[in-house]
Amino acid sequence: MFGTACGAPEAETGHVETALAGDAPEDDGHPEVGLLLFDQSGEGRQDGVCTGTLITPRTILTAAHCLNMDRTAYGITETLTQVPVERMVVHPMYDPARIWEYDIGLAFLGGDLVAPTATLTDAAPRVGDEVTLVGVGETSRGEGDEGTKRIGVNDIAEVEDLYFETMGAADGEANGCNGDSGGPVFVERGEEEVIVGIMSFVPGLGGPGCGPRMWSTRVDLYLDWILEEAEGDVRIIDLRAPDLRFATPTDGARVDEMFEVSLEATDTNGIAMIALEVDGAMQRAWSAPPYTHSLTLTPGRHELRAIADDPSENRAEVMIEVIVPDPSMPDAGFDAGGTDAAIPDAGAIDATMMSMSGGGGCQTISGSPTPYATSLGLIFLFLRRRRSLPNSGEGRR
Repeated sequence: MFGTACGAPEAETGHVETALAGDAPEDDGHPEVGLLLFDQSGEGRQDGVCTGTLITPRTILTAAHCLNMDRTAYGITETLTQVPVERMVVHPMYDPARIWEYDIGLAFLGGDLVAPTATLTDAAPRVGDEVTLVGVGETSRGEGDEGTKRIGVNDIAEVEDLYFETMGAADGEANGCNGDSGGPVFVERGEEEVIVGIMSFVPGLGGPGCGPRMWSTRVDLYLDWILEEAEGDVRIIDLRAPDLRFATPTDGARVDEMFEVSLEATDTNGIAMIALEVDGAMQRAWSAPPYTHSLTLTPGRHELRAIADDPSENRAEVMIEVIVPDPSMPDAGFDAGGTDAAIPDAGAIDATMMSMSGGGGCQTISGSPTPYATSLGLIFLFLRRRRSLPNSGEGRR
């Protein structure tokens, strides 16, 4: 399985059969992980090896490319006793030409296997997480020592939309090599080890040994599909917070004094509670949809905060700000600092025409004098008054 990072040779279907390489001692634990044997040559011999994990007493979780061949799969076992595989299913979007996408499949045994089953999680993998890899592959490409279960550790280097990447297989780290395909990638969540990925693909092969990188299929993306296909109860630890958002209003929206708030929330295990706060004060709580509520707010800026809990007490929080304009200031706006700023009406200026008579007065032709007109008139009078003062010494040359 591990050794130096291994890239696997391409099989007839164009996939890469990965296995653990690097610093990977034999694994005496993880009884739920074992060999998945198949007739790779088509000659009726069990000459192909992948890794699989029991997730129910008769359901094996593995890579789709381990199953995407018209040959007989034989079983997964911790002993020399083989358990026949009755049927196989791969994800409907899996394409052998692009095996790093949707590379997930299930094999179904003809009877229950007496062994512990692994636990899955809805939590997404995270960069920096330490992971445990378990597989039955080679320790180096072409070494021929596949079939022994080994264990190793690494860290998640990158997380992509459909897979995540681990790098290197030295200095105490391990990575995949030929035969590890389909093997579990475990991470600790709380006090339990859960599967976050399935070893899938080693990119950039070229030369001896296994590749320095490995891509593993993200399991959290396929839980609905697994639950629909699996035979028996699959154990899933719920660690993901609900998806929560404000449908209306949007962040920064200007709203009337009376408006409606609408929230949308989803979770794989349902929503236990949703609450709405306004400026830190509780307004409404729901235990079932629809999550709508009518609010009446005073003019100004207000903070709306929504909270959603799922049955496992995972919590999501979303905050937005809304603005209620002051109705006494129909032309009021809000400057960047949040203070009211009056916006003059250009029509009010155009409605007044001024002429300066000999007396310096302000004479309106239409409309009423505006503050602008009055100010101009006062300035004009002030200037004339200064010029008519007796000899004061000011302004003389």
